[in-house]
This record gives sequence, structure tokens and C-alpha cells, in this order.
Amino acid sequence: MRLIDADALIKWLSEWELQESPGWGANGYGDAKVAETIKEAIDAVEKMPTIDPVKRGKWDVDRYMYMTMTCSVCGWIFEHYGGLDEEWNYCPHCGSKNEVDG
Repeated sequence: MRLIDADALIKWLSEWELQESPGWGANGYGDAKVAETIKEAIDAVEKMPTIDPVKRGKWDVDRYMYMTMTCSVCGWIFEHYGGLDEEWNYCPHCGSKNEVDG
């Protein structure tokens, strides 16, 4: 997968349409077709799903009396009485990718 700046692409398509379409086709048919095609491309780009930036944090672990892990991004506290049966590599509250610290 390749991430792009969709806003920059839309701007480029809009500017390209203004610069290139007036000289295309006879009697304006080509101009209208180019403009319609570019508008369809812009609509398609705007409908694409977005990917939110990955939040990164760490689990601040306190092993006094019982284990607690606090997310450094949102402050959510996970309490576990006993050993951790599974490794938590993300916070279920805010979704940040977390590493264990401590």
C-alpha cells in the first residue's frame, strides 16, 4: 500500500483541468469531457477511505500489590490480578500501539 496526500492530488487535478482543458477538442466537446472526467476522478479520491495516523505510546507498568498498566497516551488503566496471559500491544481504549515499559 502506498499512502498519498489526497488533498494535494485534488489540488493538482483541479489546477491541471484549468490549465489543460481549454485547448482540448473541437467546439468544446473535448473540454467538457475532460472536465467531467477530472471531476469524476476528484469525486473518487474524496470517497476513498482515510487512514488515521498511528498513535504510539507505552504501558507504564506498576507491579506493586497487583499489576496495573497505564496507557501513556490516554491514561486508561488496565488492572490485572495475576500474570498477564497475553501481551497487550495496543490500548483498547484509544487504539494506540503500546510497548511495555517497566
